[in-house]
Amino acid sequence: MSLLQSYLLFALSWLQAPGIAPASPAAPAGGAGSAPGPGEPMGMWVQWALIIVVVGGAMFLMSRSEKKRRDEHESFVRSLRPGQKVRTSAGFLAEIVSVDATEAVVTIGQKEKIRVNVLVSAISSLAEPAKPAGTEKDGKPEAAKAAKAAKAEKAEKAEKAEKAEKTAEAKAAEGK
Repeated sequence: MSLLQSYLLFALSWLQAPGIAPASPAAPAGGAGSAPGPGEPMGMWVQWALIIVVVGGAMFLMSRSEKKRRDEHESFVRSLRPGQKVRTSAGFLAEIVSVDATEAVVTIGQKEKIRVNVLVSAISSLAEPAKPAGTEKDGKPEAAKAAKAAKAEKAEKAEKAEKAEKTAEAKAAEGK
């Protein structure tokens, strides 16, 4: 259910509130202390005002999130520099050659570089470099290899020390 639908359901539940419900037949119409019913002018104004406030609030909240997203994209576009690898809204992986206020010249392709003019608004994000196979969480294969080598060396030293201890015990047992 969308945000707007939930607001409208909330508004309709308020319209059924006890103070706005039609007067019972036993109560005198228009008497002192009676609330105006749906057919009376004051009750209709309250209902319409409530609907307008709820719909206006929903539109305000939706426009704020859209404005925030648009501002983030504009600051991203202003930060684009030549040489950066980007992904276009069409899904192409490209490298920026030059950028101005409204257009960017990018190259697309690995072997044959094709130069294309695109609108800067069509650039959706920076391209993340592909992680090579076998990399650890930090993305540094050299560090992962060094850590594995250190761990293997430590295990090997422990194994040698254990063998030396066993041979020393065996020699001590033979000498007795």
